[in-house]
Amino acid sequence: MNFDARTYLDHRQLSISDGRLSLTLSRRTMGHSTRRRSRSSSSRQHVATQRWLSKPGVREAQNAKARARVALNRARKNKKLAEEQKAPVTSSLLDDGCEDPQSACEELSRNDSWDARDDSWDANDDSVLTMENDLPCTCNPQTLDNIEIQVRMWRMEWLLSAEDTWGEAYEEALAHAEAKGGHEANIFLDQCAQHVSEGRMILDSIREVVHTNCPYCRQRLKYDSILLYDLLVSLMSEIKFIEVKLDTSIL
Repeated sequence: MNFDARTYLDHRQLSISDGRLSLTLSRRTMGHSTRRRSRSSSSRQHVATQRWLSKPGVREAQNAKARARVALNRARKNKKLAEEQKAPVTSSLLDDGCEDPQSACEELSRNDSWDARDDSWDANDDSVLTMENDLPCTCNPQTLDNIEIQVRMWRMEWLLSAEDTWGEAYEEALAHAEAKGGHEANIFLDQCAQHVSEGRMILDSIREVVHTNCPYCRQRLKYDSILLYDLLVSLMSEIKFIEVKLDTSIL
């Protein structure tokens, strides 16, 4: 076999077998091996991603978050477009270096077409899962997620059981306070009244969130409707229960 060792020495590995010089791993073979490893790594990553998405509830949860993000992003874009349209077209577009009114109209048409494409996104498209999880809001209001934490901290520990057991739990707590004597019963009832007051303050916070004028936040509320319902039920049930008990308590 004829070969130029000086030309191929850096690209081929030499091995000796049965007293003869053989060539292994040519440049082309090494290239194919690298590409195979790359495809293999990509394939494993794809399989791992699909396996994770196939777990119960994962894909649904990710798609729900993605739909919320797309809707919120669209709301922000529409808000910005509405603000731009408040000013004359010549001041918003022609100042950017466009001197032709016809070009300005074409620019507005392209913007409208882009918004229309955004409205027709495919809910089953997995590519939306690669979007960022959170989009910034300029007004940075208190969110229902923060209020949910406040409600968890606000709820009375002895009222965390089923609602049909609240009456018995309240009577036991009141009897325990009365058994201590002194002003313990009064202190207990004052604490209940304070609990009701704090609960109504949380309701005011929810009202402020719901009555926001920010289009971005109003759009977000559509996807928090279940959480909003749960918070209102939890708050109102406990508030009304304590209020009724306070009205019927006789010291």
